[in-house]
Amino acid sequence: MLDSLYYVMFVVAFICCIFTYKSLDKNFKWFLPFLAFGVFYNYPAIFQLLIINHTNAWCNNFNDILEFICYTMFIMSFDDRTKRKKFVYIAAGGIVGLTLIDIFLIQGFWHRATIAIVMQNIFGLWLVCDYYYRLLNDDNDEYIELISHPRFWR
Repeated sequence: MLDSLYYVMFVVAFICCIFTYKSLDKNFKWFLPFLAFGVFYNYPAIFQLLIINHTNAWCNNFNDILEFICYTMFIMSFDDRTKRKKFVYIAAGGIVGLTLIDIFLIQGFWHRATIAIVMQNIFGLWLVCDYYYRLLNDDNDEYIELISHPRFWR
């Protein structure tokens, strides 16, 4: 039941993205291909068509890698510091490399890469906290309402 609701919400988000694509900020344009992938990836997953060798963890691991890359790029699109972006992209590439090592050498291809998931989520949490720290400690005198950030909440 919840899988179907999840999929319906994914499709609704994809349709909304199609209708608002031209008015989206450049940082949000990549959501359309990402949501398209999600719609096509989650459809067979609902009907358990991706289960091979009694598990679908293999495809979930690669979906996690794609989501990690997309969300890292999204959060860093709000940062104007090029040295910082380069550092974050190198660190994210290292985490993707460690994820692949975890998938193929440590936990196995047919198992969920839990070590990699923890690394990715800690890195993502650090990115989000860093974003809000910079937002709240900006030197301008403008009053910041967190409900209006990031810009897609407007």
